[in-house]
Amino acid sequence: MPYGLGRVPSPVDERDHSLALHAPGVAAAAPLPSYAPRFLWIVLNQDGLPACVGYSGALGRQVETMLEESEALNFDPDDLYRLCKRQDGSPNTDGTFIRVACQVLKSRGGLVKAVLSGLTPEQARVVARAQALERQPASGRHGLNLIPSGDEVLDAILSLVDWIEGPYQRPRSSNPPAPPAPVHVGDRNKIASYARLRTPTEIKQTIAAYGDAWIGSPWSKAWFTPGPDGVLPPPDPTAGGHAYKFVGYDDSKGAFLMQNSWGSSWGLLGHAWMPY
Repeated sequence: MPYGLGRVPSPVDERDHSLALHAPGVAAAAPLPSYAPRFLWIVLNQDGLPACVGYSGALGRQVETMLEESEALNFDPDDLYRLCKRQDGSPNTDGTFIRVACQVLKSRGGLVKAVLSGLTPEQARVVARAQALERQPASGRHGLNLIPSGDEVLDAILSLVDWIEGPYQRPRSSNPPAPPAPVHVGDRNKIASYARLRTPTEIKQTIAAYGDAWIGSPWSKAWFTPGPDGVLPPPDPTAGGHAYKFVGYDDSKGAFLMQNSWGSSWGLLGHAWMPY
């Protein structure tokens, strides 16, 4: 398998909070037609390990602490996965549950690994051009061009960067939060609570309110290779379970913007469009 997966479906638990109970104001708000992430967040790479829950959870804490507390923090995904494996009841099997990761983040917190920032649009363009050059197919392949050309990749990535800079930015609060206490490498940062999302509308409401939504689903074999426009192809037989983050959506495309944990060379700087 070229990339690591590792999401195990969480058993049904009637004690899970609904979004309406967790955040009634968020659940009552009509979703915007589109939401672009405030930043291009740092793309993580699980390097073939079955630790997607830990890596997607670490990304979520990066997004949420930046938007809620104005702290650019990078969290340790391997630490989160290790703590999940101590708690999930299956220490000798690969993968874990998103619910267990939520419980760990609430009780122990994510481990701060570094203080940093996401990619600015200017940095993203530099990375996009480098990625496009790396993907430029070599000549002499008997006319078979199985890899999107450098120009196609570059155009799609720059289109994503332009969209993030566009008119659907998350409104900035007129009452920004007070500066938090200094955070240091090695500190732990907890979440207060979590809720189970059950519909596409709830996913959109959550993204618009908090900057991301944590998703676990079966992963199709076809999805290992997004199209040159960054859109995931129609699903085919399942390769396993995967956890990732939705960090935006666009009704005009009919798709969520997902950020994966397979490095920035996958998809559009580590992102892909997943149709609703």
